[in-house]
Amino acid sequence: MQPIYFLGQNTVTLAGAVITTSTALTTVAFWFYEILLPGPPHPYIGILFFLIFPRVFVLGLLLIPLGILIRLRRLRARGNMPKTFPAIDLHLPVVQRTFEWVALAPVSIF
Repeated sequence: MQPIYFLGQNTVTLAGAVITTSTALTTVAFWFYEILLPGPPHPYIGILFFLIFPRVFVLGLLLIPLGILIRLRRLRARGNMPKTFPAIDLHLPVVQRTFEWVALAPVSIF
């Protein structure tokens, strides 16, 4: 897990995590809304939630390993690839910022 976490500390991977989490939470919220709605929803809302959102979700999933791969290649090209990876410390500001982005960005959509 440490190499994946270390390599995942880049903008592309974090953007993919935020996009994936946001679309997943929005889709689940829509499903609850659709179940609890007394009447039928707007007819074109299905295009958004059944055609567009799944593609955005998959795009976010693809961005996560893409960002890891880009950072891995950059580190190998520069010769900066560490032999041992740093431990995951929840007290580090970069770790806290990562958790904040992944946790708070989907909430801002609602």
